[in-house]
Amino acid sequence: MVLFVMGYFFIPHEGADLTRVIIAMNSYRDLNFSGLLYEILNSTTPGVPIYYYLISKLNNVQLLPAISAFIIFTFCFGILINILVRKDSTIKTSDIAISLFVFMSRGLFLQSISNIRTMLSLAILAWCIYQEFYNNKTFKYLSYFYLLAASFHVMGQIILVYRIVYFIFGRSRSKIRKIMKIISIAAIVLVSLYGADKYINNILKLFNLYISATISGEGYSYIWERILSVITIIYCLYLIKYYKHSNKLKSYSIAREKTRVSTIKLIAYLYPLLWIDVAAFFVEFNFFQRLSWYIAILCIPLVVFTLREDNLTRKKHQKILILFSTLVLILACIRGDLCSLKFFLI
Repeated sequence: MVLFVMGYFFIPHEGADLTRVIIAMNSYRDLNFSGLLYEILNSTTPGVPIYYYLISKLNNVQLLPAISAFIIFTFCFGILINILVRKDSTIKTSDIAISLFVFMSRGLFLQSISNIRTMLSLAILAWCIYQEFYNNKTFKYLSYFYLLAASFHVMGQIILVYRIVYFIFGRSRSKIRKIMKIISIAAIVLVSLYGADKYINNILKLFNLYISATISGEGYSYIWERILSVITIIYCLYLIKYYKHSNKLKSYSIAREKTRVSTIKLIAYLYPLLWIDVAAFFVEFNFFQRLSWYIAILCIPLVVFTLREDNLTRKKHQKILILFSTLVLILACIRGDLCSLKFFLI
């Protein structure tokens, strides 16, 4: 609710994403049903016209960043709330607080209330992954949420494709099961290819656009946010290394405990994404930055469960995270995107 209020009173700069987004939202306000349906059917992100149309009908542009912040952080904080209700005695409330501090220190609040579409998509996707790995929800059960996330931004569509590829190759050890999955997915792709061609073409078009802009030197890049994104990758790799090391110290029966198995699955899902993001650092800034946002959200449960291991051993890890996040928060406030967070016209 605090973030909702902050989003409501946020005043964007002329060059901020939100200024452009509000103009786009207002263009949907006077559409009739047939006009809205046309926009939905001809959009590569069909969730956006619906979202903008509904909020524009409230006749208050300040509700757009406010409602967006509420939805985005409801999904992000929903992960922490779910961990709390698990009532695991080895997890302390201070672990939840530190994970919250680590995540919020990254400075993604401004992206949530200004960029909006990307963070909506990524927050829903991260929540889905948590539900799959820790609550054993099936991909089929979560398919509506996955499609909702993909309907908001191309980045969500790319990550959904990654999730499907991971589903084929990352979860099945049996070669026969992998082959059957590949055949099943191929059949689905062939059936839906006609309807999906515009999405594929749009992804390729944007890819070429961003690459061309980067090569020509006209692409968007911000050195301080690049540094913060690099730090996100480094601390995620640190969390993975710490968890794997602590897990090796446990006996086989303890290491196979349900929560630890779920965390190992999350790490296996995260690991390729980290190296994809490292490669993207040298290719294109926007993709690199946005993928680092997704990784930052997925680190929410990873921080908690590394702290869980730390509670059973020593407290050094906790101090490292607090110190590290404090430095990141300072950098995000004075040079990163949070330095654009303003509430008064001055």
